[in-house]
Order: sequence, then C-alpha cells, then structure tokens
Amino acid sequence: MQISSTLALKSDLVRSLELIQKSCEENEEALASPSNSFWEQKNSGSYYTPSDACDFFWNQFFLLKDINSKEKAAAFLSRATFIEPSVGAGMFLFSLLKKIFSLGCSLDDAKNIQIHMYDINSNALSFVKERYNALKKQYGSHFGVWKFHHKDYLSANLPKLKDRYIVFVGNPPFIRNKPEAKWKNSFANFFEASYLYAEQAVDVAFIVPLSFNFSRDYAALRNRVLADKSTVFSVNFDNIPDCIFKSGKINSINTNKANSQRCSMVFAFKDGRARIYATELIKWPASERSRVFSSTPRYFNCSKILNFDQIPRPFSSDIAEYASTSAKSIRFSSLFCTSGCKLLNVATVARNYISIRETETNNCHSIAFDNEKAFFVGLAILSSDVFFEYWKTFGDGFHLTKADIYNFPISAELLDWAKEISPYTRKVWAKRLKYKKEKLNAGVVSVSYDLRGLFDFWSKDLAKSESTSTATRKHAVNDQFDAFMKELGYAGGKA
Repeated sequence: MQISSTLALKSDLVRSLELIQKSCEENEEALASPSNSFWEQKNSGSYYTPSDACDFFWNQFFLLKDINSKEKAAAFLSRATFIEPSVGAGMFLFSLLKKIFSLGCSLDDAKNIQIHMYDINSNALSFVKERYNALKKQYGSHFGVWKFHHKDYLSANLPKLKDRYIVFVGNPPFIRNKPEAKWKNSFANFFEASYLYAEQAVDVAFIVPLSFNFSRDYAALRNRVLADKSTVFSVNFDNIPDCIFKSGKINSINTNKANSQRCSMVFAFKDGRARIYATELIKWPASERSRVFSSTPRYFNCSKILNFDQIPRPFSSDIAEYASTSAKSIRFSSLFCTSGCKLLNVATVARNYISIRETETNNCHSIAFDNEKAFFVGLAILSSDVFFEYWKTFGDGFHLTKADIYNFPISAELLDWAKEISPYTRKVWAKRLKYKKEKLNAGVVSVSYDLRGLFDFWSKDLAKSESTSTATRKHAVNDQFDAFMKELGYAGGKA
C-alpha cells in the first residue's frame, strides 16, 4: 500500500510539473517581451526553450553522466549545486524536477537540490518564484534551496561553493557584441565565465549557436576547453524544416516566423579525460518533432579528429573513421594549379549535394587543372559521397568555402579509386546534360549539375556500371601521390 501511494505521489508530481512547463511556454513570449515587440526580444536575446527540448536536454545530461537510477540521482543531488545564468521562465529547473521524479526520487531527495538563478528580467524571476511557491504549498514540502538573483550574471559575484560540484545549465542569450568585444556573441561570454568559474570540477551544459563548433570567432574558447582535457558532447540541430525554438519571432514581418538559429547542446565536463563526442546535424519535419526529442541521438567519437580545429558534426560512421585516420593525407589543393587549362567550377553554396557549374561565375569556385587526367580525378572526388559527407561534417551546412575544398584530405585509397574510375567519370561528364538543373535567382538563370549518387566510394557501386574495377589497393600516401603526379607529367611529383 505504501509503495502504491508513493508511486501515485511521484506520478502526480510529474503531472504537476508538466502543467507548470505548459504555463512556462504559454507565458514565455510575454516574459521575453513585455511590450510584445520583436526588437525588444531580439535585443535581449530572450528566446526561451520549449519543454520538449528541455526534457531532451536533461535526458542527455543524465545519460552522459551515467545517472540512471533514483539512487544515483539522489547521490548527485546531494553534492551538486546548479547555477542558471539566464533563468527566463524557469523551464530548465522545472524540467530538472520532472526528470528526478521520473527516475523515482522522493520529496526528501528533492530537498537536497541547490539552485542559484540569475536574470536581468525581474518579471521572469517573479514568474518562477510564484510557480516554485505554489509547488511547495501544493505538496507541503520544499524542493531544496532556490536562490533568486536579479542581476546581470556576467557582472555578478558568483557564490563560492568549494565543497559542491557545480553544474552550469541553460540557454544563455545570443546577442551580437560590440566590435571591440572579446567574443562576437554574448553566449560565449556566458560560457567562458561559467567554464572558468573555478579550478574545481564543473559541468557546463548550455544551448549555444551551432557556430560554437566551427567558427574561427570561438576557436580560442574551444581550444581552451580542449586544452583542459575535458569531455565534450555536442548534440547538433539544424533549423530546416523544423528547429528547436518553436515560439517564433514576435511580430516579425518576415514570412518565416520561426527563430531560425541553428543550435547545439554542448555538455562540457571538466574531468581531465580528453574526449570529444558529437552527433550529426539533426534535421526533422515538424511531424517528427516528438520522436526526435524523445529519442537518444547517435554520438560519434571525434577524439582523434583534432587537426581540423573544430568539433565535427559527423554525417556517418564512415566519414568519422575517414577523418580520424587521414590526418597525414595529402590535401585536395595538391591536385590543382593556379593557372591550368581545365577549369572545374563548384558552387559556393550547397545543401543536399555539391553543385558543379558549367561556367565560371561570381557564385562558384573555379579550380584549375593542368590536364584532363587531373580534371577527372578532381571531379570524381568532389562529386563523391566522401567529400559531401566531409563537408556536412566540417562545413557550416550552407556555404562551400575554398578552405572546405582545399583542405579536404585525400587518402591513398580514395586517390587510387578516383584514378581507376576516370573512364567512367569521363562518360558521366560527357552526358552531364542528363543531370542538369536550372535555377532562377535575381533574374539570372544558373545552370548546375547534380551528380549525387554517381560517385559512391563507400560502396564502390557506380550505378552497377561502365566503370573499371574499383578494387582498392593500399599504398603509402606519399608514394601513391608522387606516382600520380608523375603520371600527370610532373617529373619529381608536384611541389
């Protein structure tokens, strides 16, 4: 009987917290912008996090910390202090309570929770405090120590908690800083201040812009985390067709009402273990939102992929392994020259495939080769599944830059394969009109060729086709490259 009543209480607690989460979502726009102004919300960076995304966040946090039972959760709560730099409507905190009760924790366990929450918005703090007090009144119990700070987190004196394990959580504001600022965007200030809080072990678990993983603007911040040998997990979300933030832009005149910021959930644990794990760039239609946020994504081990100066977003296990083992490979830039007679034009934007252009334009990169042999090898490589997945792993998801092309590592096997299928590549290029696509942009028709699926290195299946044998041969990278360069007419290999 006691067990039954205890389960009923915990179930009731979960339902009550779900109602509070619903209330948070219903009031978030008003809290973010009291005057219902899009510009007020934009300037404050107040885009609050939906309940399903917060639940997903805590599910991942507890999974990655190996907290999978009420005993482990209770032990963690007894020694941890949570600090929320921009509490907003309090969604993260109420979602945390729901998570621990879902794991079976009791009201007595909840009394050990310690939370410090900061926000410059007094209305938001009052909103959270009202829900917290109502929860205490409803269940005749307190839910730990909740301290409300109506302060700017970045200028506040954070509490000294040397005897506690500190967990910084939340969704800090994304605001463009002034040109002279250390970081381009304010989220980086919040991340840095939290990560450098103390020499002691801390966890920083934030929702940040996707660019944290790859932008040069935050390279120093990433390198600091990596230099500390922290364990980093990055869960990466696209913004098309759906996105994390579903409340939209208040009174935006744009036909796209969604907040189209692409985001990552970054979990940085100061544990000295030097591990990096990341997901692909997850995208989903709105109809699959529930499935995405109720499941566990696939993490790829990126610990050995450090030469690219970023946290990758592996598109597949194949490209994760390829990138991990190709650190000493030659780069694509070694295949071409600055003034060759054969030009390969590649569009500067991409999405679902790498677009090959017929003619040189302002919207493409023109790569020069000295002869047709090199041209067709270059065409096969840039049209291959390997290069596309590499770009999806290390690119920004929209722009195909010269660096993306020039720095692409070519393994001995890939180079060997591209050489062997040259007769097939030549035939594909001769029939390229079959793969022609036209697009009208600003009154100008651009012509490109969609060659996806025709150069599948992973399966070695070229349309079951006309290609010569694609059996791979293993050679030392430098020897293979020198042989290829000599074949193209460079006596001692290309410098």
